[in-house]
Amino acid sequence: MLWNTAAGLLNAAEAYLVIGMPKQREKQSLFIFEITVLCLAGTFLCGVEVFLAVFAADLALYKKELLLLVVTGGMLVLSGYVSVIYTVMRRQGVLLAIYIVNTAIASFAMPQFVRNGGIRSAAIGELVSFAIHVFVFYMGLLVCFYFYRRSTSYRVG
Repeated sequence: MLWNTAAGLLNAAEAYLVIGMPKQREKQSLFIFEITVLCLAGTFLCGVEVFLAVFAADLALYKKELLLLVVTGGMLVLSGYVSVIYTVMRRQGVLLAIYIVNTAIASFAMPQFVRNGGIRSAAIGELVSFAIHVFVFYMGLLVCFYFYRRSTSYRVG
């Protein structure tokens, strides 16, 4: 009796977290985007000077690459956020499959980027890799949401 009640509460909590909160997910994703834009603006205005003061390294020649890597960092944060959603949904297997495929693709593509264009191509390759990674994460979420809704729509009690 107690076990059935606990399982029912867990299913209700999962449904609320996964399905019932699309506005909160959108707000949180938008907040991550806004913080990334803010960091990008700060990097554009004084990023090279901060690196010069802190690390005594003049990165004036690499300002564009630095900006690309800040955008990549924002995608990394989105990736981490979506990873938490997968974990709440208990879909770590999907998460693992996405990481394995992305790692395999990046392992083959990144050396080519670096050989052909140096630092700039490496930054572009990293940006493309994370863009694909985040895109696949969000597409996987749509598929998981579809099957989750489908599996919970016919449950009674």
